[in-house]
Amino acid sequence: MKHFYCIILFGLLFTNTLKAQCFIPGSEDCPTATLLMSPEELNGNWCSTYSSKASGAIPLCPHGGGPHNTLWWSFVSGGGPVTITIDLNNLTVNGTGIQFGIWTNCEFNQSVHCEPNCVGPVHRVINLVTEPCQTYYLFTDGCSGDEGDVIFSVEGGNGTCETGEISEINAEPSKKINVCANVSNEFFASEIKRPNLHYEWTLNKQKLQSKTRKINHKFVTPGTYTLCVEAVLEASNGQSYARSNQQCSQVIVNPSGDVRDDNIFLCHEQVDPNPYKWYDQDITQSGLYRSKQISPEGCEIVKVASIQVSDKPDAIAQFYIGNHDKDYYKSTEGKLIKECNNYYEYHSRGKQQCDDYYNVYQFIPSFSTKLERTCKNNKLFYKVIVENNSCSPNKDYSIKYNYILKDLINTSAPTIKSDDLLEIKIKSDYELFLECEIVYGTEYKLLTFDMGKEFIDESLYLPNAGKDVSTSRLFTNLNATNGPSGTWKKISGPGNLSFENVNNPQSKVTASVKGTYLAEWSIQIADCKYVDEIKLNFGQLETERPKTKPKIIKVDGGQQIRVVPSGSTFQLDESIKLLPPYNCQWISLDGRIIGRFTVQQMKSEIQAPQTSGMYILLIDSNGNSEKIKYQVTK
Repeated sequence: MKHFYCIILFGLLFTNTLKAQCFIPGSEDCPTATLLMSPEELNGNWCSTYSSKASGAIPLCPHGGGPHNTLWWSFVSGGGPVTITIDLNNLTVNGTGIQFGIWTNCEFNQSVHCEPNCVGPVHRVINLVTEPCQTYYLFTDGCSGDEGDVIFSVEGGNGTCETGEISEINAEPSKKINVCANVSNEFFASEIKRPNLHYEWTLNKQKLQSKTRKINHKFVTPGTYTLCVEAVLEASNGQSYARSNQQCSQVIVNPSGDVRDDNIFLCHEQVDPNPYKWYDQDITQSGLYRSKQISPEGCEIVKVASIQVSDKPDAIAQFYIGNHDKDYYKSTEGKLIKECNNYYEYHSRGKQQCDDYYNVYQFIPSFSTKLERTCKNNKLFYKVIVENNSCSPNKDYSIKYNYILKDLINTSAPTIKSDDLLEIKIKSDYELFLECEIVYGTEYKLLTFDMGKEFIDESLYLPNAGKDVSTSRLFTNLNATNGPSGTWKKISGPGNLSFENVNNPQSKVTASVKGTYLAEWSIQIADCKYVDEIKLNFGQLETERPKTKPKIIKVDGGQQIRVVPSGSTFQLDESIKLLPPYNCQWISLDGRIIGRFTVQQMKSEIQAPQTSGMYILLIDSNGNSEKIKYQVTK
């Protein structure tokens, strides 16, 4: 009985000594196992396999087994052959033994050695050929919760683990990398082939999540950033066991995407008639404009600018009246503007930032005229018909015409001027002038145009019934002139007059009884009726009437009236101040011209009208005239 107690005491002392030699205890989880820098650091490690946790792969080995109470140790090999001897003793729970194995990582995707079956007290030798810098994870697991003591003996796998040098980021020796904002930019480090190697990137000393050799990063804000990278060997628990040199580069982030340009203000003349060129855009109106471009750094940018175009100002009207039909407006550049049917627009810089606009309205005068005979109060006048061929973009003008006739033969004759009808008293060659008072907009001009020569003989258009006739027969042939067509009509007489053709100036006329008759030959010109009378004595020869001296009667106001018998002959009054020759007209009080004749001398005889009544004798000489009233009695 005493001997039994000694054995127990020895066992307790042995157990305490064993536990004292477990200088590297196992971890209950693979990732939390302390990473040893050499497998030989496990040499002589004597630890219990006790664990309160089942962890690891399921199955625990590629070919079977399951976790119950698992412990983990990890190490890094310097490469080459490694021999690991495992001695398992002192199973204390159920004696079923343990499982053990080695994985290269805690993802359990590569097993280098594994015992899926439970083994009791055992001595195992594991021979490995390790990769340089490769991590290895060794586990023990008690079958059905069994526990024992494990002793490791390790040989080999020594050596320093280094990552090697990495070169400049993106292989850019200047260490300055130009990139574009708002796009994904790729950065890469030189490749190092080591297990468990990843890359640690920092941007402005802030660690990035990516651990790959190549990363993509989008910069939002343009500027200069510091990007660094180093290669790191790291165990599953995150413990790094080797680092490379660090490489840093300046990343110059250039603008891309929308880039705001300065606001632009444009005057209307900058976009019309030709659009304003803003990069690839044709600008004609206000708006927010965008233009895609490639910057010198190779970035795709969109220039954005707010462009305001001023409205076209209301044009200032200018008016121009030419002096003749070739006198066109001359532009500010000295160019003749011959387009007068439309207004001419130009612009020039005024006092404001933008140009003022002007519309020039031209009136280029051009007229043609012709004279037309017309009648007023049975008196012959000439009316000037004006054809306005002037050029202008509109009819907003007014013209007042005056007509001027200058006698080219009788140069001392007074000028005939009227704004309506022209009365021409003697035949001559005349020069017709058209005087125009033109008002166009704010402009006024008085222009006179020479419309050419006119030969006018008023007597050509007045009737002449011919000389009085005295015949012993009851018929005769008439001989009217100055009128291709007219009408014969009996005025008075003892019987009837029968005209063979009342419209024939040389018509035969027959009296029904002998006696003295009065007939008229009348012609119609426009609205005027012109009449000349003739005395016809049928069946007897009329004796020559004695010459008559007019009787002078004074009436109220000192006016004199001369009284003569009808058809009598008398000499002109010696009181006439005009010099011969005289162009004379008998005019009735209603304005009708009864007869015309020319008197060469003062003492020439003239004949009184055949019909009694009040008449005016109009005497004209070289453009001057006198009027004498005559009372013709029966």
